[in-house]
Amino acid sequence: MKKVFGLINEEVRIDQPRDISYVFNGLAPPSVKFIENFISKEGFKDREMQEKLKLLPGAFYAPPNENEFFKPGKGPDSMRKKKIMVYFIGGVTFAEISAIRFLNKLYPNMKFIIATTSIINGNKCIEQMRTNL
Repeated sequence: MKKVFGLINEEVRIDQPRDISYVFNGLAPPSVKFIENFISKEGFKDREMQEKLKLLPGAFYAPPNENEFFKPGKGPDSMRKKKIMVYFIGGVTFAEISAIRFLNKLYPNMKFIIATTSIINGNKCIEQMRTNL
């Protein structure tokens, strides 16, 4: 999966990031890399994207009109940014939030909005893994 989605960037520059992998010092969060692949392939309909999706557990659904999202707007809508809401069920890390915010710089014609059930940090993660004895 790391090769197919391009999760590792050994030439990352922390001082001048050009890729979302800067948030983990060369490792891109898989959730955010998936979003970036979705945007660069203009949806799920691309054959290469469908092959990548087979590596992930579970089923996926592509709306029949998803290609409409990637068409340029007409009239006054042509100047508006496309809005993409990313919802994390179960929580998101600060690094994933940072990587999604960086996508706003990489794709200036889009605005990424993050919603989540919780924000996870190291302490919260350990606390959730502890069992009550």
